[in-house]
Amino acid sequence: MQRGVAEFTNWSGQYKSTPAAFVSPETPAELQQIVGDTANYPSPVVPIGSGHSNSGCNVVNGGTAVSMKAFHYIGEPGGDDVTAGAGVQLFEVHRFLAKRRMQLPFTPEIGNATIGSVACCCLKDAAIGRSSGIATGMIKAVKFVDARGELRETKRGDTGWEMMTSSHGLFGIIYEVVLDVIPMTLVIQNYVHSNVADAQFISVYRSTLANNDGVFGLLDATTGQIILETRNFNGGGGEPNLVENIYNDVDQSVFKYFNPIMGAIEDNWYSRLVRRAAMAGFGFMALSFPRGRRTFKNLKPIDYSDHYRWRWDFHFWAYPVSTFPTDVLPAFMTFLADYKRRHTTFDEKGLMACYRIRVENRAILSPSFDEERMTLDPLRPMTSDAVVMGDWDKFCFAYSEFAVAHGGKCTFNQTKVLSKSQVERAFGDKWDRFKEAREDADPDRRFLSGYFKTLMYGDTQTSTI
Repeated sequence: MQRGVAEFTNWSGQYKSTPAAFVSPETPAELQQIVGDTANYPSPVVPIGSGHSNSGCNVVNGGTAVSMKAFHYIGEPGGDDVTAGAGVQLFEVHRFLAKRRMQLPFTPEIGNATIGSVACCCLKDAAIGRSSGIATGMIKAVKFVDARGELRETKRGDTGWEMMTSSHGLFGIIYEVVLDVIPMTLVIQNYVHSNVADAQFISVYRSTLANNDGVFGLLDATTGQIILETRNFNGGGGEPNLVENIYNDVDQSVFKYFNPIMGAIEDNWYSRLVRRAAMAGFGFMALSFPRGRRTFKNLKPIDYSDHYRWRWDFHFWAYPVSTFPTDVLPAFMTFLADYKRRHTTFDEKGLMACYRIRVENRAILSPSFDEERMTLDPLRPMTSDAVVMGDWDKFCFAYSEFAVAHGGKCTFNQTKVLSKSQVERAFGDKWDRFKEAREDADPDRRFLSGYFKTLMYGDTQTSTI
């Protein structure tokens, strides 16, 4: 087991960690040793995968950072599941399964989250097929080391399962996960165009959701233009043709390299120009494939490897699908315009991502625990300019206040600069139940990071806003 002191950042590079100890265990027994040895491995003990979070949930200052990268293995899939080590990344599992004509139900755009975090952090994507759009829905079982240093295993349906699938490493260190698998299935994508200001928008929105399985949207919040990409499994099988495969390959490159293009110039006029160009590109897709474009969505998750310097920053909130077109979007457009009037140098930079998420009630902190939701996620390319990113964090905090007031739910790994009050208002008694279960599982706060300590008890500062 390697031990050292190392600084590291979250995935976006914005938040730095300086742990007292940085350790890379290779076996469950070594994890037990770390948890049990408080002298050499001070609290909090925080497992670290790829750092694929835009919040401070994987920041470790003064405690012990536990790199899980050595838990890197994938077993041969059985009839309907596959076992993977916690350090394997999502895109790796998908590529492994694709060679066997299989896939996970959950197929996000970015594939760098590690399986340990996927099992307990409510990562989101657009619902399709068996996937609610919340990643923890595909988790069948986990093995972990608890706060007493004991090896444990829990399965879907066990008492407390909904707590473990929302645990964010606060109940124990997950080192192995069993995930659902399904046959590799062709997806048909189509595109629906509208504008939030159009009289027909509400009916277009509702009919799109009613008549399609997966729905992913992109919104230019300055102009109100919105494109909804519909995704439906093709029960008859088939393969993409040559032209479709070219477009499918371009998809990955566009998303990956659109980031540095968007961030090339910080001027607001440039951002508006790039947003219009991006929306025009989706319009071109619709013209190119009037009957739909065939793709294998499980081949889409992008690998933003460690050396790739351009990263996205996200800020996630999800709203009831019923109020999204009538109340949330009009109010948000007013909020954004007012914010930009009061902060004349600010621009939202990127397009807003909109995902339809179905009910997922097997994770207590799932944003769609009680009802279907639609997300409205600002995103922007990262920059090394601390002042610019500080202004972005201030906007994200203000947007969080808007979101809570409009029935929004967040996630803790993809929603930035949260406050204790915002979390309490968003989750209510579910947050209280989660806190109580966490205290029972870890009364000595062995796994309680500074970030979650702030959100639960308000006695540590984690943001700079």
